[in-house]
Amino acid sequence: MRVPLPHNEKNRLAMLQNSGILNTPLDHSYDDLVALAIHVCRMPIAAISLTDDSRQWLKSAHGLDFTEMARAHSFTAHAILEQDLFEVPDALADPRFAKLDIVTKSPFARFYAGAPILSKEGLAYGSVCVLDTKPGQLTTDQRDMLKHIANQAACQIELHREIREREQLLARIDASETRLRRAQKLAGVGDWMFELKTMTMSWSAQMYEIFGFNPIYGPPTLNQILSRYHREDVHEAEKAMKLSAQTGAPLDFDVRIVLPDGTLRWIHELGRVEFNDAGKPYRLVGATTDITERKKAAEEKAWMASIIDSCSDAVISVDGNGVVVSWNKAAETMTGFLANEMIGRSAAWLLLEHSSVTLQDLIDPVINDGESSKVVAKRRRRDGSWFDASASVSPICDSTGLITGVAAVVRDITNIKEAEAKLQSYAVQLEQQRDALSAANEKLEALATLDGLTGLKNHRCMQQSLQEEYHRHQRYGAPLSILMLDVDSFKTFNDAFGHPAGDDVLRAIADILTAACRDTDIVARYGGEEFLVILPNTELEGAVQHAERIRAEIENAAWTKRPITVSIGGCHAHRHLSASSLLECADEALYRSKLNGRNRVTCGCEALLDLAA
Repeated sequence: MRVPLPHNEKNRLAMLQNSGILNTPLDHSYDDLVALAIHVCRMPIAAISLTDDSRQWLKSAHGLDFTEMARAHSFTAHAILEQDLFEVPDALADPRFAKLDIVTKSPFARFYAGAPILSKEGLAYGSVCVLDTKPGQLTTDQRDMLKHIANQAACQIELHREIREREQLLARIDASETRLRRAQKLAGVGDWMFELKTMTMSWSAQMYEIFGFNPIYGPPTLNQILSRYHREDVHEAEKAMKLSAQTGAPLDFDVRIVLPDGTLRWIHELGRVEFNDAGKPYRLVGATTDITERKKAAEEKAWMASIIDSCSDAVISVDGNGVVVSWNKAAETMTGFLANEMIGRSAAWLLLEHSSVTLQDLIDPVINDGESSKVVAKRRRRDGSWFDASASVSPICDSTGLITGVAAVVRDITNIKEAEAKLQSYAVQLEQQRDALSAANEKLEALATLDGLTGLKNHRCMQQSLQEEYHRHQRYGAPLSILMLDVDSFKTFNDAFGHPAGDDVLRAIADILTAACRDTDIVARYGGEEFLVILPNTELEGAVQHAERIRAEIENAAWTKRPITVSIGGCHAHRHLSASSLLECADEALYRSKLNGRNRVTCGCEALLDLAA
């Protein structure tokens, strides 16, 4: 029988693939959810299964010896069609599933219940399911808990999905920043100053790299610099520098240099003369640009512009008067304002809306102090929509070091802010889910170990506690005794006063036992009107004395209907007795107390020897 597809199957499969959860390694957090499903539903088999276009893949499972199976042969293919729990009481009686391999072969599943794991968009990743080898049905509480577990699995997968999307986003941002740093280094521009009177040179770090000099020896002399010039170009270079020094004409020429290893480079020298108060030239300042790949200054400028335009971040420069000087392609895309609309106009767009801060208030601190700053705020696009922007604002200096404006690198961080908000929300939801699971676990633990009427440990918990104390007795030789109590003539009390009154008596006896016993003693309701007290580190003599005190307290209690007494049988652990034989011995002693007139304590020594034999 062909299984129908969800109406949103295309979107569901895309979401599942984008989550990156398929074929991931083992994760104990999912194993814990499977273990919880087994514990809550009392089933031998449970799994967290995810369904792609052709298969069911198990993220975590217990009781199954496979990790995936064909989608068409799975229960989950049906479960993901639902928004609520999907339950199959008997698969062999259901024609949709009777011939499936999972039903006719190992593990021979007969019962199935699956809660869909839904994304925030309501699309199903798969299901949290439980299976049994016999027909069955979940209780209302079990159904609710299975759905809660599915919600928890959805939170885990959604968190994995959000983290993966954020990591991909951060990787793209890091790649963009790396490209920008590489581009800045590739610009290859160094600045220098030449004092005409002393014939000394000051160089920036990039100058040493361009000319191939070692910076540990300091700036080279003019002759050392000229020695790097190509012999065919050195004469024109000297001529241009002499003309600039004598007349104040700016330097602007291209020249070839030859490095010590024979490498040939083209550089562009651009400089100007600075004059003293007397109007005489006293200094040359300038910049040297490696234009090996681009000989012309105009080509170098176009190249730098293309690099900036290729950046994913908006790069905007503003002069000291708040007028836009540059506006790259990313700025156009990000804001919707074109470069020819913004260049030459006020950069008021950079201001916060509804703010009393002026444009000069924003620019002046950077220009006056020369310190970079970073601003994170909402910005409005041309179409009126808003986006979160992170702007790094830095001063722009001319060749003399004078700050003439500011440059802003603006990044759209809307997706990052949304991702952070979602991650925070999921973290809160996850914590809430964990608290709910913890409370549910505590409730389930109480239901599994305590007697509903008296609040004492129930029969199953008593058996486990007795085994633990018996093993401790065997291993360390510590004494161990038990007392078995039975309410005398309890049936006639119920017949006379009704079962509610009988329940009151059982609760009162439970309170007396709890108050009379030590913290290390274990008090349990054995069944019906019978109680059991496990006394670790207690010899039989001490156990009998303790039993007499309990018997007397119950006999002397203020009973409103009629006097209540109990018969007690005590027994001491012996190396020839097993834990179950110890119970039989105490039961035999209790029987003797009943036989000999009730309201008495009988030691199980004689029965112990008989059982040992």
